[in-house]
Amino acid sequence: MEIDLLILNNCPSFYKVNLYNELSKKCSVYVIFLGYSDQVVIKEDFKDEIKFPYLVINNNSLEKRSFIKSFYKIYSFVLNNRVKKIVYGGYNHLEFIFLSFLFPYSKNIIQSESSIYESKITGLKGFLKERY
Repeated sequence: MEIDLLILNNCPSFYKVNLYNELSKKCSVYVIFLGYSDQVVIKEDFKDEIKFPYLVINNNSLEKRSFIKSFYKIYSFVLNNRVKKIVYGGYNHLEFIFLSFLFPYSKNIIQSESSIYESKITGLKGFLKERY
């Protein structure tokens, strides 16, 4: 399968679903969600509103997911498909951090709600924020 944007995100919230629906009108989008979260409001019928192909890796709680299972499934997906760009939904999930180093810099995009100038972050997160 050829995919313009592979979007990796934590869970399917309504505003993400709306955003990805709009993006899917312009290009080929595939979304991988890590799981579901008790901390995020997810509508009961969210599946009916999704107009793009997607996968939820962990059917249980996002907070109780297996890092190894998530990492392997995403890595295998990328290797088995022609993915032009990978959009990482932040830099706070270990899967996203490790995967960003395994694929070419030119393929990676980070989706973040703040700029480097708004929030000072050091260490690995700071490095990733500056790099992408």
